[in-house]
Amino acid sequence: MFRKLIDVPKEVIIRAQRTAFVSKFIILRETKISPAHTVIEMLTWEDKTTYLELANAFEKIFKVTGRDKTYLKDIKKAIEHAKNLSIAFVNEYARRSGLSFLESLIDYEKSIFILFGPNYLSSIIGWCPASILARKYEPVQLRKLSEHLRKLKNSRHKRGKNFLTCYQADKLVSHKVIGPQKVLVRAKRKG
Repeated sequence: MFRKLIDVPKEVIIRAQRTAFVSKFIILRETKISPAHTVIEMLTWEDKTTYLELANAFEKIFKVTGRDKTYLKDIKKAIEHAKNLSIAFVNEYARRSGLSFLESLIDYEKSIFILFGPNYLSSIIGWCPASILARKYEPVQLRKLSEHLRKLKNSRHKRGKNFLTCYQADKLVSHKVIGPQKVLVRAKRKG
């Protein structure tokens, strides 16, 4: 007989749904570039954080940082994915659960590498761990997000020209052409 979702401990369901939400969100946004991404990629959260709390946080970030209106559609699709999570995937998603967006992105990159090979990674335009780490990475706790967004709104933060594609960042950092600190300088010169 099949197990039901109600037979699974609540903490496991929370982790699995959160992981499903973040994974789907990464997939939907991987080819898009937005000023909101630089804030989202710094987010960290607690183990009891639900996917709906993350969805609300992502929506706030997009409202404060940008002109991109496609985010609502992407957030709704990611919510639906998490809400309708099949019991067959709950344990796997819960096992892969992370406490930050960067952890989730690293897990996503591992999956892409396993499924499609290393060549596919170089074609990804959007998020990648090397690009995030090449910039000034400062984790932002979900509970302190409102304070961070206020500062951001006042500073008129823009993603700017310091964004590198995965291919550029990987080539410069992992091949030890230059260190992570110099990637930022190199990106500013390119723009």
